[in-house]
Amino acid sequence: MCFGPCPAFTFEVTSTGAATLFIDQPLREPPLSELPPGAYQAEMTDASAWNVRMNAAAEQVHYASLDSLYDNPRVTDLPAVITEWNGKSVTNRYNGPDLTTLYAAFDEAMSALNWRHIETK
Repeated sequence: MCFGPCPAFTFEVTSTGAATLFIDQPLREPPLSELPPGAYQAEMTDASAWNVRMNAAAEQVHYASLDSLYDNPRVTDLPAVITEWNGKSVTNRYNGPDLTTLYAAFDEAMSALNWRHIETK
């Protein structure tokens, strides 16, 4: 849970290692907390190693066998984390599985990149 404004962002990586980060609400942990809201680009120097790490994290949390939605519409004011890996999407908002290992792998990848601000129209 986030007490106050929750970070809101979208992080995407293509199979070639091209990464984009769209920040709507600032992130809380350095070095990403230093980036103001906006759009950013980066290049992964070793996309294949990242894919291996992400596949291992996904397997560890049994991502492929998870339901696509963990929620309760009667419970309000909780943040949601929506992940997509290998074509499968999981929305984890209420009473879902512990995906800390997967989230940490995404956070590690985002923090390691050299983000460059890009203009959007």
